[in-house]
Amino acid sequence: MAPKNSIKESYQEALHQSYACEDMMKADLLRAQSAMVLQSVYCTRIKGQLAAREEKEHTRRVKKAKLMGDGLPRYLTGDEFYHQVAENEKRQVEGERRQEVQQKQQDEQAEAIAIWRQAESSHIERNKACRQEHQEVLAVWNNEKDQAKAEGQRVGWKNVE
Repeated sequence: MAPKNSIKESYQEALHQSYACEDMMKADLLRAQSAMVLQSVYCTRIKGQLAAREEKEHTRRVKKAKLMGDGLPRYLTGDEFYHQVAENEKRQVEGERRQEVQQKQQDEQAEAIAIWRQAESSHIERNKACRQEHQEVLAVWNNEKDQAKAEGQRVGWKNVE
């Protein structure tokens, strides 16, 4: 429907321009929201990696920490020092237990590998015997084939190759 006068026509044109401007703003808003979602996902992943790295650094520092490593005098019966000693002893016991568990796992794995290697060697020997037997049958077949070829006849049994 066409406008009846120039004022309505200008209003109609302004309305279309505002709709176009609104559509552009909506598109810009959608792009901004998409970028924000992607940045949020990225930040969450990086935050997790950073937390893991900081935890790893903290555990390294705690493991290497010395009770009296800074050279300053300590009040040996103080609560803080006592708790540090107890924590250090607990870490040492836990480390020894972890080493025992690892050693046990390594021994079990070594036994399993030894059993597997033994089974594998018997399997290899069995395959070698089968190949040798096949080579012998193949040699007999080739001899018969050559002999039949020389006589102008066919071999009496199928190809074993």
